[in-house]
Amino acid sequence: MNPESFRTNCSEAAWISSLIAGVSKLYHVRMFRRMRGLPLGGAWQPGSRAAKLLALAFVALVTAPAVPVLGAEEGTKVINPEQEAYLRDHVWAVLGTGRKDGSPQLSMVAYEFDGVDIAISIKSYTAKWKNILRQPDVALLVHDGRKQLIIYGTVEAIAEDPERRDVIRRVMTRLRPEAAGLDDEALTKILDQQERTALRLVPKKVFLND
Repeated sequence: MNPESFRTNCSEAAWISSLIAGVSKLYHVRMFRRMRGLPLGGAWQPGSRAAKLLALAFVALVTAPAVPVLGAEEGTKVINPEQEAYLRDHVWAVLGTGRKDGSPQLSMVAYEFDGVDIAISIKSYTAKWKNILRQPDVALLVHDGRKQLIIYGTVEAIAEDPERRDVIRRVMTRLRPEAAGLDDEALTKILDQQERTALRLVPKKVFLND
């Protein structure tokens, strides 16, 4: 038996639940016998079936891929109606990226959520753009007093038109509706002058806390 075949005997969700319960039970039985001074018995000796199962379960658990909530590939599937309404009612957020030394970089950004992904506009010479090119996993905090919505996900860095222009137009229109009327050539000129680049964030995990 190996971790892969162990996984395929159950669905992903059932596998995680069963594995945690099984390892917990094996561990507590072993600790109970130790605390009572009882012999572990042949079943618990190194190389025994129980010992191998415990080791296999541990390896399978730590190497298991993250199980997304309702599917991380599409943003709407991990965002419930309350979270989506909160996200649409706000426009400013704090973007968290990772510096080269591992410390966090926090930046205030404007965003636009279209029901699938989150559009963000930043400048190409900033630390956050360089951080994202190196490590695209980010966090986004949308706060309102003590209430906060936190999003974890992976961003797509976009530096070329027409995709760059289309993503940034979403953010600009959210801030200034008249930006929707700018023709492509005029908008491209503005973005080039400001050295603008775009980010598309697809949520993987979303939490709304009061």
